[in-house]
Amino acid sequence: MRVWTVQPLVVWERLKEAGTLCVDTAFYPYDGYVPWQYMWIARRLQERVPGNRGGLPWWAYCEKPDLRWVRHHQPAGQPQVRIELDVEGVLVFPGWAWDVVHSGHFLSFTQREQEIWSTVMRRAVPDEDLWPLPEPWRGELEASWLRLFDPRLPLHGWADVPGKANASWWANEAVFETLDLRDVRHVTHFIGKSRWPHG
Repeated sequence: MRVWTVQPLVVWERLKEAGTLCVDTAFYPYDGYVPWQYMWIARRLQERVPGNRGGLPWWAYCEKPDLRWVRHHQPAGQPQVRIELDVEGVLVFPGWAWDVVHSGHFLSFTQREQEIWSTVMRRAVPDEDLWPLPEPWRGELEASWLRLFDPRLPLHGWADVPGKANASWWANEAVFETLDLRDVRHVTHFIGKSRWPHG
């Protein structure tokens, strides 16, 4: 499958030396702390892709990312690369749906379904700071996240309409376990432009 991943230049340099790379938590911000969301998606990758060892995933776009947009989301002055790959063993899902899971919200097929679940849950659990949710809400919430891989899930979320100013320019994202030099088809170098703090 053709995908594109955006990485710091050091990843490309290490890949050329090593031939294959797995995600190294030593390079994560906050002293190697790994958010629970990434552990969750790593377990799903292990469950669904034969031969996967359960390592943290690499992230990629299923459409070629426009560097006129991407460079403004990378640290200013930092060398970056957009790596085009042809990979196997990927999980693909709508980007908007991952944002829902990452935020710890209920993932639904429709906005109405989400509103109903949230309303009923908040009547039973009014404390918005309570986490994790008590049962049965926690179980229902976590079960909803498995819809991430359901082919019936819309490509665009209800708040993410193509053509609108707030719409994501990509539709699908992909995760995979190993970055392999043999899968690389093209590499584009660029410099980050974002002035916002990173990590």
